[in-house]
Amino acid sequence: MATAADPRVDIQASLERASNYNRWIGDQARAHIGKRVLDAGCGSGNITSLLLPDREQVVAVDVWDDFVAHMRASFAGAPNLAVHRYDLADPAMPEGLRGYELDSAFCVNVLEHVEDHRAGLSNIGACLSPGSPIFLLVPAFPALYGEHDRADHHFRRYTKRSLAETLEPLPIDMEDGYYLNLPGFFAWFLLVRAMRRTLDEGSIGFYDRLVPGIRAVEDRVHAPFGQSLVALLRTRG
Repeated sequence: MATAADPRVDIQASLERASNYNRWIGDQARAHIGKRVLDAGCGSGNITSLLLPDREQVVAVDVWDDFVAHMRASFAGAPNLAVHRYDLADPAMPEGLRGYELDSAFCVNVLEHVEDHRAGLSNIGACLSPGSPIFLLVPAFPALYGEHDRADHHFRRYTKRSLAETLEPLPIDMEDGYYLNLPGFFAWFLLVRAMRRTLDEGSIGFYDRLVPGIRAVEDRVHAPFGQSLVALLRTRG
């Protein structure tokens, strides 16, 4: 069970202040998901809240009890949101969510927390109908793995190649993949790798003020590398 002292809860709370970053990711996800959506690893609902208003149904799942309780309390008045406690690698999840008839999924900064990430991806796909899109965002480049990754329970960071190898035995295709947040690559390397720091509200808030300028460029031209990897996936029909 997660507690208020759990590092991931503190980090998620800090990320609530990253409103520009959350809107950037939410807008990208919105362009690739349908009306009945699986939120695979909802955390405290930073992205959920942005996508919920124009969805017919959102099913949010998380393994941490504190996040599940927070989501149920925060969105108690939302008739189009259902919250469930599941580990993404739990084979019971697809059967438990089958009745929602989900047509798409998004999974943002979550897969790196799942030790058996291939099982997690398989279960996400199994919750959806054939041919459904999955919007996936994960931290990029193992060389950036540092103190913040350890504090936030990350098992790994990804490249396009390593993600493709993870997907290879699954009935899920990667239709496109691109790196995101090029300046964040250098900021992460300096703070997390070189200085061995975790991110706090101050550093997250400062960087978030820079995001609109970064977004203006990267919405036009994908970066050759970046702090994150976006993958547009589709279940095989």
